[in-house]
Amino acid sequence: RVALGRRMDFDTEVMVRLHWAGVAVRFVPTRVIYPADGSSHFQLWRDNRDISWMHTRLVCRLLWDLLLRLCRWPRRLWSWAARLWRERRTHWSRTPERGSLLGMQIMLTSYRLLGRRGFSLLLYPVIGYFWLTGRAQRQASQAYLARLERFASTQGVTLPAEPRSSFRHFLRFGEAALDKLAGWRGDITEQEVELVGAEYYQAAINSGQGVLLLGSHLGDLELCRALGSRKQGLRINALVFTRHAARFNALLKQINPDSHLNLIQVQELGADTAILLKEKLERGEWVVIVGDRTSVTREKRVIWADFLGSPAPFPLGPFVLSSVLGCPVYLMFGLKEQGRFRVHFEPFTDGQPLPRQGRQEILASRVQAYADRLQHHCLRAPLDWFNFFDFWQLTDEQE
Repeated sequence: RVALGRRMDFDTEVMVRLHWAGVAVRFVPTRVIYPADGSSHFQLWRDNRDISWMHTRLVCRLLWDLLLRLCRWPRRLWSWAARLWRERRTHWSRTPERGSLLGMQIMLTSYRLLGRRGFSLLLYPVIGYFWLTGRAQRQASQAYLARLERFASTQGVTLPAEPRSSFRHFLRFGEAALDKLAGWRGDITEQEVELVGAEYYQAAINSGQGVLLLGSHLGDLELCRALGSRKQGLRINALVFTRHAARFNALLKQINPDSHLNLIQVQELGADTAILLKEKLERGEWVVIVGDRTSVTREKRVIWADFLGSPAPFPLGPFVLSSVLGCPVYLMFGLKEQGRFRVHFEPFTDGQPLPRQGRQEILASRVQAYADRLQHHCLRAPLDWFNFFDFWQLTDEQE
C-alpha cells in the first residue's frame, strides 16, 4: 500500500504502519550478538537522512489524521450522546446511593435540636443540591409528573390542589425520609395515623397467621413497618434487593436497635428465599416485598400492565411468590394526604395455590390489579411515588 524505506529506515516505519493498520503487536525478548570482528552496514549520512525523512513523514501523517479526527469530533460526540440518551438506560439498582452516613447523622442531630419545623427549613438547601446535581433523576421526575397529569386529564380525574414540580417531588422524598426517622424514634404516634381498612388489619392480627404484604415505593412504607412493629410485638421481615439503603438502615438501627424489623438482603427470589420466607410465615411473622421494581438479576422477567395510560413492566417474582407461599396477601400503602398520615391496608388474595391451567392469565390479572391500585393512590398523592428513573422502559443491561 505504501512505499517503505529499504535500509535503516525500514524497521521503524514498518512497525508504525502495522500498528496504524491495527495489527496486534507481540514483544518477544531476543538476544542480540555483536561479533567482535563484525562490520557495520550503517552509512552515516545517507541513513541519517533517510531516517530523519521517515520520521518527518510519519509525524506529518499523524498530525494530519489527528486534524481530520478533530474535525469529525463534534458530530461524532453529538451522535454518540444522542444514541446513548435514546438507547442506553441504567437499571435502577446501578444508581449509587447518594449522601453519607455522617451526613444523615448530622441531619438526625439537627432534627433532634431544631424539631420538625426547624429541620424542615434545612431540607430546602439539601434537597436543592440533590435536585441540581441529579439530572437523570430530575428528568425522570418531570416525565412522571407530566405523564400523570396527562392521564388524569384524559380520565377526568381532579388531582389534589397542590404545587407539582420535580423540585417539590424531591422535597416530598426528603420529608418522607424525615417521617421514617420520626416514626422509628416514636415521634409519630398511632393517634396521628389513620388506618384505612382497620378491620382487615385487625383480622389479620387476630388470625395469628403469617401475612405477605405487597408494598411499593409509593409513600412511607418504612413508616408503616415502624408502626406495625410496635403493634402487639409483631415481627416484620422486609426483603431488600440492593444495598442502596445500607447507610439509612444503619441509621435506623442506631435510632431504634430494639425494633422488630428484620431486613433480609436478597439478589433474586429463588427457591432458597421462598423456603426461608415460608418458615417465617409459619411462625406467624409478616413479610413485606415491593412490587414496583424489576429484578436486579432477571430484569426481563416481567409482566406488562397498563399504568397511567401506558404499558409498564412489573416484576413477576413477587406475584409468583405470593402464589406459592400459601398465606393471605394484602396491599399496604402509607401516604401523607392533606398533611395527615394514612395507611391503606387492603386485602389482595387469599393465598390459595394457582391452578396449572390458566396460571399465566391469573398472574397477569393480579399484576394488573396491583397496578390499578398503585395508579389509584398515585392520583391521590402524586408526589408520593419515589421511583426516580424511567419506570416504563427496560434497560439494555440484561439480555
